[in-house]
Amino acid sequence: MSNEVVSRVSGDESLAANLSAEVVDRANAVSTEASLRVVGDESIASNLSTEVVERENALSTEASLRVVGD
Repeated sequence: MSNEVVSRVSGDESLAANLSAEVVDRANAVSTEASLRVVGDESIASNLSTEVVERENALSTEASLRVVGD
């Protein structure tokens, strides 16, 4: 084989390896991003749930205090 053919084959193999690595890296990045979004959504939902409970308790306490005051 000529040097040109060897160089082209080597270049093609290098590009294929780099593309494969890029595909794997991108898939991992997308998976990580999705996981972080799920964790963030769960955190927001938990905080909202806590806020709702605390607000309901505050309203109940306020209503009880009004009855005592009347």
